[in-house]
Parts: sequence; structure tokens; C-alpha cells
Amino acid sequence: MSSTLDQVAANLSADQSLMGVVNSELAAARASSKVMAALPLCGMGIGYLLGGDPARWLLAEPAGWACLLAGVLLGCAGVLWIEALARGASPEI
Repeated sequence: MSSTLDQVAANLSADQSLMGVVNSELAAARASSKVMAALPLCGMGIGYLLGGDPARWLLAEPAGWACLLAGVLLGCAGVLWIEALARGASPEI
């Protein structure tokens, strides 16, 4: 019985170690999704720094509406895709 419990304890320790490695590797993917979510705000800021008015263009012009809608949809899809990949690769508890 003692050897079986020792083997179970060793396997649990190995599983926890593996989960730690996988979670640390997935941290980069999750950080990428956070950066991807913040990129549109950075783009708006750069537009203002260059002397433009990106918010007015996005909200006043039909082409701006299309770009805003496409950007929001693609940004959300990218973040959701990265999170789905991370969830699929994370170990289940």
C-alpha cells in the first residue's frame, strides 16, 4: 500500500509540475490577446498625435462606419480565437 501511495503522490506532483509549465507557456498567448484588445486605442491615439480626428471620421462617414464595424468584429474575433486556443491547450483540473 505504501508503494502505491508513493507512486500516486509522484504522479500528482508530476501532473502539477506539468500544469505549471503549460500555464506559464499560455501566459504569452493570453498577454497577446490583451495587447490585441488595446491596439485600437493605440491606433486612435496615434491618429490624434498625427493631427487627425479619427473618432469624427469613424462616426461621421459611411466608410468610417464600415471600418469601425469591421475593426470591432475582427478585433473581437481575434481575441476570442486566442482565448479559445488558450482554453483548449490548458490542462483540465
